[in-house]
Amino acid sequence: MTAEPSASPETLLLSRRDVADLLTLAECVAAVEEAFRQHARGRALPPAILGVPAEGGGFHVKAAGLRMGGRVYFAAKTNANFPGNPGRSGLPTIQGIVLLFDGENGVPLAVLDSIEITILRTGAATAAASIACSSSVMPSTTTSCFGLP
Repeated sequence: MTAEPSASPETLLLSRRDVADLLTLAECVAAVEEAFRQHARGRALPPAILGVPAEGGGFHVKAAGLRMGGRVYFAAKTNANFPGNPGRSGLPTIQGIVLLFDGENGVPLAVLDSIEITILRTGAATAAASIACSSSVMPSTTTSCFGLP
C-alpha cells in the first residue's frame, strides 16, 4: 500500500518589485536583528558559502536556516556576478534568487528575486550593528573610521 502524498502549499514567486512593495527597511532591520540574536543563541542552522568561478564572472551561494515561531526555515541565495553584462548585453552585473524552504520537511515555500533583498539586508545589517554598538548592551568604546579620499 502506498501512502498518499500530503498536499503541499504552492511555492510563492516574488519579483524584485514584489519584494520592494512587501518588505520595508524597518522590517528588514528587525528581521536581521532577530536573526543575529538567534544565531548567537545557537538557534540557527550553520551557514555555508560556495563560490563557483565562471568565464566572465562567477556564482556565489549563501545558505543558512533559522528556528522562528516554532518552525525551521532554510534559505539559499544564489547570485550571479558578471561585470561585463551591462556593456555586453544591457543586463545587470548581479542577478539572483533566494529559495526559501520549510526546514523540517523540505517543502519549497518561496522563490524571490535576490537583488532588493540583498540591498535591504546589507543596509539592515549595518543598522543592526550600529544599534547594538550604541545600545546600553555594549560598553562605551572609541570607534575609529578609515576611508579613502
